[in-house]
Amino acid sequence: MNRRRLFTVAMLVLMLALIGLWLSYAKLKPKNELMREALSSLNHKDIEFYGKVVDQSGVPIPNVNVTGSVIYNSGFASGVDIRHTTTDAAGLFSFKGMKGRTFDYHLEKPGYETMPEGDAFDYTELVPEERRHHPDPRRPVLLKMWKLQGAEPLIHSGKSFDLPPDGTPVRIDLRARKQVQTGGDLVFTLKHEVWPQGTIHHPYDWRATIEAVDGGLLEDKSRVKNLAPEEGYVRNLVFEESASQRPHHGGVDTECYLKLRGNTFGKLTIHLNPSPGSQPSYVGLGWWLNPKPGSRNLEYDPAKQASAR
Repeated sequence: MNRRRLFTVAMLVLMLALIGLWLSYAKLKPKNELMREALSSLNHKDIEFYGKVVDQSGVPIPNVNVTGSVIYNSGFASGVDIRHTTTDAAGLFSFKGMKGRTFDYHLEKPGYETMPEGDAFDYTELVPEERRHHPDPRRPVLLKMWKLQGAEPLIHSGKSFDLPPDGTPVRIDLRARKQVQTGGDLVFTLKHEVWPQGTIHHPYDWRATIEAVDGGLLEDKSRVKNLAPEEGYVRNLVFEESASQRPHHGGVDTECYLKLRGNTFGKLTIHLNPSPGSQPSYVGLGWWLNPKPGSRNLEYDPAKQASAR
């Protein structure tokens, strides 16, 4: 047997011995410790994040205070790692040297309001590959802040209104905070079945319409609504569900911009609750109206509450 063959045989014997030792070690190791090691391998990842902060016009914002937070669970320890930095003259910032499963951020600078785009950024291998964030310093994540222009007096209020289930229109005057017979700002109609007493709850058909009396509505669920759009409004919004629809929500929560009589603008939150049982159906509204004709400024300062009339 030549030396090369002897060396190969020796290496195979050594590898088999090492494998045997590892298997023995694994058997001796507590199961929970093996699980912690597996969790650490999948969930405790190196985290780098590169971002760029701009305003609503795309202009980079320097000197923004950025808080980066990483949630970690290595199997051996869990918690939140919080660090701080500021943006440079080009609005750029980065975080490096952190480990965990998700990265989240908070932006802060006087005169600006954060405009969050979505959920935290996943790095963990416990989510599908397409959901994981892959940092690239050449392509920083674009994060937006709203540069405040200065609040104007707004009419801010809210109220709930009962809605008949037979499609009878309910006309609402937002400034007066009441239901009216003519005029007003919005008209709600709702249709759904009514259950006899003792009926077991089950999915049901329902349909609701919201009409702007002399203007339009523009559905928009973004968190910051400081400037009403000039265009894109529609006269009616329609919401409906069938009994077979899954999931069946049995109502709707949404937000929209308003264009109202006198060329005035506002924003509206809507909680619509159809109820075929013993409780009445209703819509809960919250609104912010700028009474100044033509002004689309919806920045709100509680100290500048405008009069409803």
